[in-house]
Amino acid sequence: MIFCLGETLLDIVQDASSFGYLESPAEAPGIPGGAMLNASVSLARARMPVSLITELGDDDVATFIIRFLKNNGINTQWVRQYSEMQTSVAIAVLDQNKKATYHFEKHYPTHRKLMSIPHFTGKDVVLFGSLYSLEEGIRSELLKTLHAARQAGSTIVYDPNIRQDTITRDSKQWKIIIENIKIADIIKASDEDLRALFGKESPEKLLRTLSEINPWAPAIMTMGASGVLCLWKNKLTQLPAKKITIKSTVGAGDGFNAGFIYKWVQAGFTKDFIPTIGYANIVKLLQSGISFSSAICESEKNYIPTDFISNNTKL
Repeated sequence: MIFCLGETLLDIVQDASSFGYLESPAEAPGIPGGAMLNASVSLARARMPVSLITELGDDDVATFIIRFLKNNGINTQWVRQYSEMQTSVAIAVLDQNKKATYHFEKHYPTHRKLMSIPHFTGKDVVLFGSLYSLEEGIRSELLKTLHAARQAGSTIVYDPNIRQDTITRDSKQWKIIIENIKIADIIKASDEDLRALFGKESPEKLLRTLSEINPWAPAIMTMGASGVLCLWKNKLTQLPAKKITIKSTVGAGDGFNAGFIYKWVQAGFTKDFIPTIGYANIVKLLQSGISFSSAICESEKNYIPTDFISNNTKL
């Protein structure tokens, strides 16, 4: 089973040119979103067994999202719903390059609690990250889940997905990010994430700084049109991006995570395989991530199309 642990929101996506004309966010069309939901939908559409661990309200938006998850074949038994609470909203404003800036309207109770911890195994994969993994209100619950997965030998994948230059070495958030990096077995970050954390260094320097924190985990950096760079056992592997017409970058990084995990599970890899992973397998994993991410950028949705796998039989 693949477990995606993180925040779920209603995503409202607008071009910057038209955003100012909206009277309110409620006027804009929305789709289920959140980094881990995006990844879970792509994985489910790739015919992988997926569960989403998240929090929702009990409003019409939550009903819509849960129906969407079930229709896509995602296990929702670990979705916590809070009574008399609204589901959170994310407003993504696309610039002329289709890059998104986010604004959030979050609604959580004072006391938050995830559902019961799943019975993890060594064959499972747990994906977590984003600003959700830094939130004090859910941090202790998240750690309980991650430690249970770690103890069971599950493969833990971390995506910081922060893209904020407000993270500093002296902040509580910085310390939590370091803790997340050390918990993970595989780390995937964007170049924007790593520059927010480590400054405006070269791609290689950024990855090496990341790897110094957790030298036992493959370190992967997505770089948009510049492709993907991976550092593992002091060896750098770089693959180019696909040449595509971009409609939206929302969910692109989540798609990469889904594609990477899809290939990981398809190949039968587990955490124990990591020390012996070779160049050929690294390339296959990265290529799968690029394929999923590219398919999302070519669409206006946050996840791969339902027919993506049937149209890409070589994956």
